[in-house]
Amino acid sequence: MGLKGHFDQKSQDFTLIENTKLRNCRDCDDILIDQLGGTFPDPSSWSLNPKQARLLAGVYKRADKELAHLTATFNDEFNTDEVVDEAAQLVEKMLDSHLYTVVKEKMPEIDA
Repeated sequence: MGLKGHFDQKSQDFTLIENTKLRNCRDCDDILIDQLGGTFPDPSSWSLNPKQARLLAGVYKRADKELAHLTATFNDEFNTDEVVDEAAQLVEKMLDSHLYTVVKEKMPEIDA
């Protein structure tokens, strides 16, 4: 969706930010939400509260570093089934509002 998690060294906390590198890379092999007819989430209009944005940022960062590269250990805060499930529900919510609603389709049921 053009988002990524960022760990701010100064505040020692996670923030959800736009992944501008991905947005501007049309030769990448990633499929972006706008290529499917949707819209990129705009930080000024996100329907996430600060706690939800932080949770999603932490899970994104964990997935990017620890799981994808198997090179880092990560904060236990984002390693529980409950946290990953909550993040997945937030992604579903954003997919619905930024893709399915935009293309006037009903989001399929996801069996979790």
